[in-house]
This record gives sequence, C-alpha cells and structure tokens, in this order.
Amino acid sequence: MHHEWDKTRLLELSKAEHDFLMRTLAMMDGAQMVEPGACGARWSAKDVLAHITTWEQECIEWVEAIRRGEDIALPAEAEVEGINDDFYEQSKDHTLDDVRAAFNRSYAQMIALIESLSDEELFSAKTFGRGAEQLPLLLLVLCNTRDHYYEHAVAIREWLAAK
Repeated sequence: MHHEWDKTRLLELSKAEHDFLMRTLAMMDGAQMVEPGACGARWSAKDVLAHITTWEQECIEWVEAIRRGEDIALPAEAEVEGINDDFYEQSKDHTLDDVRAAFNRSYAQMIALIESLSDEELFSAKTFGRGAEQLPLLLLVLCNTRDHYYEHAVAIREWLAAK
C-alpha cells in the first residue's frame, strides 16, 4: 500500500476536486453552460459534464469487471481522442438538466464504489494491467475522479477568464 494514501484520502481529494468543479460551474448561467469553447472549440461546459459522466461510468464498469476477476482492455492513449469524439456525438443533444442529473447520479455512484472498495483492492499492485504493467486500482479511480474534475475545472476557469 502507498503510505501516503488510504481510502479516506482518496475520498477527500476526489470530493475536494468535485467541489472545485461545482464551484466553477456555479459561476456560470445556463447560457454559458451550453456555449461552445469551454473545452476546445466545440465543447460547452455541459459537454464537459457529459464527458466526465461517461468516463466515470466506464470506470465503474471496469472496476466491477476487475472485481469479478475479468480482464479489462483499457483504451490506448492514441484511441482516447476518438473515443471522446464518439462520447460527444452521443451526448451533444442532451439537455443541460438531463446532463446535470446524470452527472450527479454518476458522481454518487463513483463515491459509493470507492467506499465499497477494500484497501487491498485499491492499493494492490496487481489489480489491473498485464505483466510488468500491473497497476493499483487507485490509479484508475484517480484518473476518472480527482484528476478529471480538476483538469476540466481549470480549463473552464481559463475559458471564463479569457471571455
């Protein structure tokens, strides 16, 4: 187990970055939430929320598969942009209210999943991946919670500051 990490710290940091994202979104009105440009040329803040939600749901599926002892195939870095484009196309026409509701549900599911994981599941170096690349589940969860919330909150704040 990583000495500086435990499940409590993971939850605290994930919740803190989620709160940062929520404070960022609170600075915007409905029109700004659907205005393209918050992330790249075409994504609005609404699209960012749908994007985060979709990746959280992917992460939940991966973790559940790992818990069942199944091998998972994470996308290669070179595939992520295309996957993000596909996710965008699937959700771009959803309403802001629907996207917010799905985002809130997904976040609650993600927190419940983290709470359900044991320290062994989170911190074992043999949780996912193959051979020498086996990694602790902590990294998969961090990428799809704390890191993702922070990355997009900062991008949205930079966009707002430049307006």
